Amino acid sequence: MRQLLCEECVTHDRRLREGSFIIFAATVEEPAEHARVVKGRAKPPTVEQRTIHIHADRQQTTQVMDSAFYNCDRCNGKIRPGDPVYALTVWIPARQSEPPRWEDAYLYA
Repeated sequence: MRQLLCEECVTHDRRLREGSFIIFAATVEEPAEHARVVKGRAKPPTVEQRTIHIHADRQQTTQVMDSAFYNCDRCNGKIRPGDPVYALTVWIPARQSEPPRWEDAYLYA
């Protein structure tokens, strides 16, 4: 899972901090989940980053969103270029290795 988060959402989630860490410990039923949080300043969005491709009922629709800002993946608030932004990556090590870095496409670390 990859998310861009605004500063306010990260401030209110006490589990999140910069770096790599276990976000959910393993239980008898579920394996552990690891997280990576990178803080930086938002880069200007590209049209490609703001284009959504929707596939439904054997049809494809493309929607281009406003490329003046990103939206926070939690609160949907606007993240403008230069704003503080956090890139969150979550994965399950029992099922995959740590995902490659994607954060540099969205933020200046």
